[in-house]
Amino acid sequence: MFDSKTPSANWHCFWGGRDARTVQLDCTPSSHADRETQFSFSVDKDGTGILSLGGKALGRFKRADGKPETP
Repeated sequence: MFDSKTPSANWHCFWGGRDARTVQLDCTPSSHADRETQFSFSVDKDGTGILSLGGKALGRFKRADGKPETP
């Protein structure tokens, strides 16, 4: 839910599938709309989600009981 008390977004992102296990996120910071950063989010064979930037893992996520959590 968004209302007038919700803080403005820091990033604006568009995403699309790269392959069966990976999506690419093309993001720009609100303060610098001319600087695009490309993140990727992939799910490995064990079901662990990995958020990456430039090939370096920024975070790992594991689904538990239908809810995501960080391992």
